[in-house]
Amino acid sequence: MCPGETEKALNSAIKIAQEWPLRPINDSVSQYLQQLGERLVAQGKALAKSLPYYDEIPEQWHFLIVRDLSVNAFSIGNGYIYITDGSLAFADTESELAAMLSHEIGHQLAGHFCRAAASSDFGGLFDVFSPLPPQQDQVGVGSMTMAIDPVKEQQADQIAISILRMGGYDPYALLYLARRLLSASTNHLQDANRIQFLEHALANVLRQPAESSKEFLSIKRSITVN
Repeated sequence: MCPGETEKALNSAIKIAQEWPLRPINDSVSQYLQQLGERLVAQGKALAKSLPYYDEIPEQWHFLIVRDLSVNAFSIGNGYIYITDGSLAFADTESELAAMLSHEIGHQLAGHFCRAAASSDFGGLFDVFSPLPPQQDQVGVGSMTMAIDPVKEQQADQIAISILRMGGYDPYALLYLARRLLSASTNHLQDANRIQFLEHALANVLRQPAESSKEFLSIKRSITVN
């Protein structure tokens, strides 16, 4: 791993655990998410060495759930990826949930944390899958904030498309999510640009059946009820 990335990620993980309630890692929802994430990471590892910015990826990955009903997913480096209860409820299909996770995995595979670790002003947070607030494209979780970089977002989306295709998930789920999030967004220009990018990136990509596992449907019902 890149110098400084592990330390910054662990410090960020401690802050998140202090400021936000997290689901226990041994509950059924967390275990399901961890298994799904690891399946996607396996596809990402097969892809990673072909990436021009590939360096090294974490041996262990942690997929954690924040007990919050807003729609949000983010990563902090060193294989730590977070998603909210609200995102689990928002995903209509397992492919959409896989798309959220694949996008965050994409940031790690693209080396975004590696390059950011050398920066003293890096807040330890990439990125957000949810609608953005109006303050200068800043997003935040608790006391941490990070500016959204459209170029890095496109890189993460491009990698996510490949992960989804290789994993048998519908890559168009990324586009469906972006369109639905646009209606709730306060930053219409950036979200519209993302939709345009995804439409172009998916132009020659075949759709795949968006079938969801019984486990996903059960988890989604439990989140909705709770």
